[in-house]
Amino acid sequence: MPSRVSGGKKLTLVIGLRWATKEGEAVLITSDSKVTTDVGVAYEMKKIYPIMLDDSYVAVVGVAGHTSLAKQGFETAEEILSIHADRQYPIRYIKFKRAVREIEETLVKRLSQLRGYGIDPRFQMILDL
Repeated sequence: MPSRVSGGKKLTLVIGLRWATKEGEAVLITSDSKVTTDVGVAYEMKKIYPIMLDDSYVAVVGVAGHTSLAKQGFETAEEILSIHADRQYPIRYIKFKRAVREIEETLVKRLSQLRGYGIDPRFQMILDL
């Protein structure tokens, strides 16, 4: 649950777990859903997004930070993973690794552009197969 930690900073909690099952692996990612703006306005935001290829789960994205950047991060990850998966699931590790590198480069470029405009983007993202 988001709360203020010492010093008045806001906190987003995202927890991810992976474990073995008889059928293979299972992944659980959960988060709070509260967002608080710099002026104290609170609202709900989806912070966990499944990425699907056809009818199969390919990955899960957890985001924190500014709502529009979080959505852009998810959409970027979805688009790039879809290209690298090449309609094959599960994604081979090397393809996933290349996709992650491309996602990072794309998002870093966007965040750098925003900083160039004098905007301080606050955004974090986790990605798991």
